[in-house]
Amino acid sequence: MIELTSYLVKQMLFIRMCLIMIHHKLKKMTAIVASFSIVSTVSPKAYASNFVVPRAMSQRAMSIAQMHFPPNFAMKTFGTSNFDFGDSKKIAFKSNEFIDFTQGYLSVVNCDTLDSIKLEKALGGQPKEYIKKIAMINCKAIDESLFSGCISLTEVAIKNCNKIGPAAFYSCVNLKEVTISSCNEIGDSAFYGCTGMSSISLGNGLNIIGDYAFANCLTMTSVNLDRISNLTTISDYAFANCQSMEKFTVPINVTTIGNNVFEDCYSMIGINMSNAEENNGFSVEEEMASTNNATALNNFGKNVFKGCANLRSVTFPRTFSNANGPVSGSIDVSEFRGCENLKYVTAANPSLKITGGAVDTSYTFDSFKADVPAEFYLESVD
Repeated sequence: MIELTSYLVKQMLFIRMCLIMIHHKLKKMTAIVASFSIVSTVSPKAYASNFVVPRAMSQRAMSIAQMHFPPNFAMKTFGTSNFDFGDSKKIAFKSNEFIDFTQGYLSVVNCDTLDSIKLEKALGGQPKEYIKKIAMINCKAIDESLFSGCISLTEVAIKNCNKIGPAAFYSCVNLKEVTISSCNEIGDSAFYGCTGMSSISLGNGLNIIGDYAFANCLTMTSVNLDRISNLTTISDYAFANCQSMEKFTVPINVTTIGNNVFEDCYSMIGINMSNAEENNGFSVEEEMASTNNATALNNFGKNVFKGCANLRSVTFPRTFSNANGPVSGSIDVSEFRGCENLKYVTAANPSLKITGGAVDTSYTFDSFKADVPAEFYLESVD
């Protein structure tokens, strides 16, 4: 009997000790949660690189404005595999990298590559379709298809980005304004089908515009490009079916204009292909013919102006020979298939030949004459 009593006493003492320990742990956890509910910033200085977050934190930490985590930070939670940042506004995954999503405005600073994983964390479970405006600075790359289908997106500003990935903003139908500065490459179909876009500004750092990059941007009226920018390549179908675009300036460092670049740009009236002054938005022919207006262009693709029904005139500058074109040293009339209002084409370089049927045997000089007005003429500047 005495032994049983002693055993029961020990068990009761053990249970009491366990209850005390649980009580202390709960008080400590409550203190942690309470502290998170009133602070505005959580930094790695306060916690080790591995920090266990109580399940309740996602429900209590509603006033955290910033959370900073070191590069090798490992986060776990009790009872759940995903941490809910609640109303947290800024999340830093590295000491110098910030992704901020607040009320539809996404800002990204010092990001190596913005991919779907980082974007999902930044959005905190909200659909990317909620994004209204994007500002990005010093982001080396934007992942493929990252913002495709963001139906609420209206403005994008990108500075110091090495590459905008393929289809990155594909079919953002309400996107209206895009400003890009110091970006090396715009990938294939990056802004394809942004049917609400009205204008785009491309900075001097751009080198390559990819295939279909701005194709089917039906309401885009202008592309702001400096004539002395670093742009070298405008790839196939880059601006195809931009039905509202009225004019375009080809920078003097462009070496290649790909196939069908301006196909079905119905509203295009004029194009500037040299370092010439402009008069009311169109090139002055005498200056384009001048030997002082050098251009790097030497590869002019096939069907570049196909279907440009309102194109009135084209002058190829004196330094242009199309040495690397489909037929070296010449321009074929098939470039102008469907240009029913074309009045004249000028070859400022007297050695540049105008051919018919050399690129497409089904489209000859006779086919071309049937397309253009009776008053059309070809001229060469001697």
